[in-house]
Amino acid sequence: RRDRDADLDREIADHLDLEREVQEQGGLSPEEARRATRRVFGNPVSVREEVREAWGWQWLERLWLDARLAVRLWARTPGFSAIAIATIGLGIGASTALVAQVTAVFWTPLPVFAPKELRFVSWTSPRPSFVMGPNVMAGPRVDGADSYGTVSYAAFLAMRDQTSSFADVACWSDLGEARPVILGELGFGTVQFVSGNYFRALGIRAALGRTLELHDEPPGGWSPVAVISHRFWQRALGGAADVTGRALRLNGRPFAVIGVLPESFFGLDAAVSPEIFIPNGATEMAAATAKPLQNHGLWNACRVVVRMRPERSDEEGRLDLERALAAVIATAPPATPYDTPSVRLTPAEYGSATLREGTSTPLLVLIVVVSGLLLAACANIAGLLLARGSARARELATRLALGASRGRVIRQLITESLVLSLAGGLVGMLLA
Repeated sequence: RRDRDADLDREIADHLDLEREVQEQGGLSPEEARRATRRVFGNPVSVREEVREAWGWQWLERLWLDARLAVRLWARTPGFSAIAIATIGLGIGASTALVAQVTAVFWTPLPVFAPKELRFVSWTSPRPSFVMGPNVMAGPRVDGADSYGTVSYAAFLAMRDQTSSFADVACWSDLGEARPVILGELGFGTVQFVSGNYFRALGIRAALGRTLELHDEPPGGWSPVAVISHRFWQRALGGAADVTGRALRLNGRPFAVIGVLPESFFGLDAAVSPEIFIPNGATEMAAATAKPLQNHGLWNACRVVVRMRPERSDEEGRLDLERALAAVIATAPPATPYDTPSVRLTPAEYGSATLREGTSTPLLVLIVVVSGLLLAACANIAGLLLARGSARARELATRLALGASRGRVIRQLITESLVLSLAGGLVGMLLA
């Protein structure tokens, strides 16, 4: 920029010299030629400003100068500036923290591969007599109606093995008896029982070691292996690099740790955030019911998640699942009449709605409170700036008298407010 300014000054000087020579050749004295040159050429300062405007960055230079002036003005009144910045920081900090929580709960997709392809499976039935007692857990509300969110293990196997609309069908156990589990000398922990293809269906790879696979859950059996969360690895095992191969005692039974999950993965339900994942076949070690997976009437054994094939629609998948459920119920029908389940597929992109449903009202209350706090902070700052503006009336009048336009004064005041807001925003980020 300095080089271009120097070039511009030399070019203006050359024009003035040429014009003066022309005037002198016309018979004028040097002094008269100099005055005539000024009249013909115009004000060099104005010419210089017009050329700079044509270069296109004059607005940036003016903004920089306004910002420097604003910083100097705020530095002259440190007490006022500190109060204003602290007030803005408090309002922005609280708002930012709350927005971060709302975003994480409501608008952040699951940290899995292609979360938009995932669907949760739920069902409804006017006469679910194929369910033994009240052994079924609530599912999401679909089209204003309640649904059930769990199935029997036999029903899961039928949906996994007898359907063609899905790239994968996986399950995890959410039995109330399955949490907590005694972890030997480590105390208690949250354990989740998952199918061997659970991590494959979600597209989750281990950060260390490997995840569970289908061969860890062979037909009629299961392998005593476990995958742990990153948080549990750090909290209970000190982030040991040789964690794979170690044994954890769960309810008195040894399980070999085979892998550590990525730090971002918390399961499909953020309200649970399990610490240890073991094969679904091990459910019997924590359940109150004998042989829970073999019991066709125990419809709280599995929650099911499916990954859609790109070429198949949700309606095709729903009908596919209904046929599989009708077939598995027919293999061991109840003694009383029943209605075949009607399946619902709901998007699983944001995980289970348990946490959203449980926190929606408190978060709404917090949003109202924090919004009021932010508005109060803005009103207080507005009052302070108005009082400060009244004290600066003489300064602003002097600026106008010296030739500054009203737009120029307004731009300077806005720049001062922006500098104050930026400082308050930085403080708010630290508070958040």
